[in-house]
Amino acid sequence: MKNLKYLSYIGLLIVLVAPFLFYADSITKPQMNNALLGGTVVWFATAAFWIKKGE
Repeated sequence: MKNLKYLSYIGLLIVLVAPFLFYADSITKPQMNNALLGGTVVWFATAAFWIKKGE
């Protein structure tokens, strides 16, 4: 379970960092879109297993 928690945080971090990298011209728009999609999929696929309901 702990590994899933770390993996979901990495997915969330990707979603948060990708727009800043695009704004700094470090990545292209298609790369940003792929990073956002990948980070979102990772977050939703892993977060449901460790977030307790009602908290």
